[in-house]
Amino acid sequence: MRALSVETRVEMVQLLAQRTQCVGALARRLGITAGAVSQHLRVLLRVGLVQRARCGRYVHYRLAPDAANRCRALIESLFQREPTVPNEGDS
Repeated sequence: MRALSVETRVEMVQLLAQRTQCVGALARRLGITAGAVSQHLRVLLRVGLVQRARCGRYVHYRLAPDAANRCRALIESLFQREPTVPNEGDS
């Protein structure tokens, strides 16, 4: 969830859901530097939401095939857990 707590990374995921893109294309679409894009992609790669593939001298990024299902499962698990904080009436 922390990986998607930054609006820029959410926008990246939305762009990559449409098609595979390189750092330069993402930077232009998002209006940020290529260095900033690379830092955000590093986070998304680390948590497994994005994959990369070399195409000649470029690296193209895409959403991991199971990214949406993994996010859904995580969110659903949040609502299935027992609360860890006692209610005010509990003593």
